[in-house]
Amino acid sequence: MTATIQQKEYKLKLDNFDLKNGDKVEAEIDGVEGSKVLLLKANSQLRALGPKCTHYGTAITRVGKTA
Repeated sequence: MTATIQQKEYKLKLDNFDLKNGDKVEAEIDGVEGSKVLLLKANSQLRALGPKCTHYGTAITRVGKTA
């Protein structure tokens, strides 16, 4: 069986893109209503993840923070 995956380009709505190692920021995906992605810089590489923690169900940007 052969599977073909089409790649799409998406633009992110960001105010500041100057991330240092260990920094993370949540961004909206332009043109996709209600969609967000978490950008994380680790080992000088940028990674994109889903924005919700699979354990707590909350935004990953909130995990580890106290109100």
